[in-house]
Amino acid sequence: MKTAEQVFRGLAGPIVVRSADDPLAAWPERHLFLSDLRLAIDGSIPANDMMDWMNGREGQFVLVNGARRPRIIVATDERWRVWNACSARYLRLSLGAGRRFAQVGTDGGLLEQPRDELTELLLAPGERTELIVRAGMGPADAVLTAGVYDRRKMAMSHGSLPPESDRVLADVRFEPPTTAGNPLAPRAIPTSLRIVPSLGAPVTQKSVVFSEAMNMAAMQRPGVSAHGMPAGMTFMINGAIFDPARISLTSRRGEVELWSIENRTDMDHPFHLHGTQFQVIGREQDAVNTPEPYRAWRDTVSVRPGETVRIATVQQIAGDRMFHCHILEHEDLGMMGTLKVI
Repeated sequence: MKTAEQVFRGLAGPIVVRSADDPLAAWPERHLFLSDLRLAIDGSIPANDMMDWMNGREGQFVLVNGARRPRIIVATDERWRVWNACSARYLRLSLGAGRRFAQVGTDGGLLEQPRDELTELLLAPGERTELIVRAGMGPADAVLTAGVYDRRKMAMSHGSLPPESDRVLADVRFEPPTTAGNPLAPRAIPTSLRIVPSLGAPVTQKSVVFSEAMNMAAMQRPGVSAHGMPAGMTFMINGAIFDPARISLTSRRGEVELWSIENRTDMDHPFHLHGTQFQVIGREQDAVNTPEPYRAWRDTVSVRPGETVRIATVQQIAGDRMFHCHILEHEDLGMMGTLKVI
């Protein structure tokens, strides 16, 4: 598999699936497709090195719709659709200076109610979100930034690497319209966006455990990652690397399932499930259970080291599909399984 290379060389793009009943359909839309780019001195896109395979690739540039630090002009309240298309970079988004926005959607579409008055939002690799960004009451400048987030990248010795500093993504100029010199009132966001029904009591349970194994002697041999996959580095689900001939888990159509996603590694991993959406029920860390504060449809959720995330889901279409870590280098190195739906 070479999913990571296909993506970091540019083979990725957004798709919008529109609802026939969308209470925000009349809002002006802006699409922000966020991706990583690394360039060598000669302008070429280099292959992954050892640290890329270990932690996931992060380029020296973070692009917005393929452009470096574009200028965005917001002249009215807008609906932003945002994709984190980076191979491994977590994006802690903010507009700086305490500027507030509302989250109205996730991977699977609209929330039940807006989450207003946010000043930042974390997007894991593969995650998507929908935001309402206000033009404000007067001209202003802001900077769309990916703030510091420690995803606990591994070092070749013991411990973790320090997190990267803030990354500027775009310059934003707010130019709200006026009437007779007076700013227009902000547009009202509907208090109810749609119903996200509970899936009800599960009839069965499944367990997914992320783990890793590192053979430092094999990893440090010269040239080991120059071509193809590196030696000595293994990322696993339920104690095994991906085998296309093996069915990892089996589900029945129409059955509600409770999945427990446990991270026994040293770093964050975003879990991604194909073929359906799920609802995060809660999270457990250090024997403390925390219910999810709002209900939403998702297909990607980040799991921190030592954390267990519990999700409710149901598959409706028979066939084989994947579940995996959405750090694409880890997927390529084996952190993936096949779900068979019968």
